[in-house]
Amino acid sequence: MNPVDQRVRLLVPSDAGGYVVLRRAMLADSPLAYSASPGSDQGSDEALVRERLGRPDQAIAGGFVTASSTDEQNERLVAAAGLVRDARPKLAHRALVWGVWVEPGARGAGLGEAVVRRVVEIARRWEGVSHMTLSVGETQAAAKRVYERIGFVTWGFEPDAHRYEGKLYGEFHMQLEL
Repeated sequence: MNPVDQRVRLLVPSDAGGYVVLRRAMLADSPLAYSASPGSDQGSDEALVRERLGRPDQAIAGGFVTASSTDEQNERLVAAAGLVRDARPKLAHRALVWGVWVEPGARGAGLGEAVVRRVVEIARRWEGVSHMTLSVGETQAAAKRVYERIGFVTWGFEPDAHRYEGKLYGEFHMQLEL
């Protein structure tokens, strides 16, 4: 895919249906990248996603492509990065990045980095948030490099963090100081 136009924006409640389609694709394409599974994923529940997109302590940045920069009807969601602020008072200084993914045909154009940078901008505006965290699977080397370019630093490795099809996989824990 060589999109003529790319755009990153925050998703709004009316984007919930499109996000659910993308979320199901991400879980099918990259099962090792997520702790969620298709049958138990909250991100695949359109009503729940719609509600969460309306909350001030959560956000999803979406990466869109269009065939023409003036034809909004051909706009398609192909990338996403989620952000949630920890609601517990002792942890409210932290925001968690989750659910980062780019459709395979749109990879290599910078949309993954763009959606993550967008959620970093959002977290910087949340009063009292001083750190962002994320986890990235040991098999996700390209994603880890993107996070490092943005400034995330690995602070630990958790072996055997996930079990998938009988095999155990570890994940790196990363943090960005704002």
